[in-house]
Amino acid sequence: MAFRNGLLVRAALAVLAAGFLLACEATAAAPRAPVGGTNTRVAREDATRGIPLAKIDPQLAPSIKRVVGSPSVYRRLPVQVIDCDPRMYQFLLNNPEVIVGIWQVMGITTVQMVRTGPNSYEATDGAGAAGTVHVVYRDNSTQVMFCQGMYEGPMFPKPIKAQCVLLLKAGYVQEPSGRYLVTCRCDAFIYLDHMGLELIARTFQPMVNKSADINFVETTNFVSMVSRTSEVKPTGMARLGGKLQAVSPDVRERFIQLTQQVAMRAKENRKVLVQSEVQQAAGQW
Repeated sequence: MAFRNGLLVRAALAVLAAGFLLACEATAAAPRAPVGGTNTRVAREDATRGIPLAKIDPQLAPSIKRVVGSPSVYRRLPVQVIDCDPRMYQFLLNNPEVIVGIWQVMGITTVQMVRTGPNSYEATDGAGAAGTVHVVYRDNSTQVMFCQGMYEGPMFPKPIKAQCVLLLKAGYVQEPSGRYLVTCRCDAFIYLDHMGLELIARTFQPMVNKSADINFVETTNFVSMVSRTSEVKPTGMARLGGKLQAVSPDVRERFIQLTQQVAMRAKENRKVLVQSEVQQAAGQW
């Protein structure tokens, strides 16, 4: 995330820059933070219980346990409910380089993201922050990411290193109309490898919280927009998908196919809804 609230915030969230869908720098200057984020002990304990350490690679589990057990900064970002096709949501969550690629085509980000393996990525924000992301656990409702990164800037004589654990939760509800609502929740545990910076980060945590909250809300809204646009303009979205040159051909093709499937599914839902309304109207006569 390319925060515009100063070097301290950027350093404190250096690895969060390589987190959930990476960035929303085009909207980071929103006027106020959304309501709903928290950093209470109750939320933190609940999030800690939600991380399935027993199912995570034993080589990474100790590092994750350390970050979660003693974070410099903890934040439960505002829970979001978005109108989104579940298949599109899962696809973009599992292939965040597609979102970054779309932003690159639109010219609204300096973020670069490269997939280095089935569950790993390298990312830079073009402004001093760089990191790696490993998806260490994934199922239909839960994803756990372990991020390592650093920030280099003129105010710090040495690079600031940090680690981050992100817990992403999702729930899906289908409405009578056939449309889906996706509930998204993200808990972030950030560990800064610098005692002095940790104390400063705690002091300025309200600023950190505001930036993180805004970015998460705007990013989830963007995911919803991609899904809804695919419903009504699948041809345009397919053309956009073809321009994602930084995305592997296989992922690019799957995205293009998915936009068509989302459109077809939405069309069928509208047809079923119209038929239902006609039947109800006939019954009233």
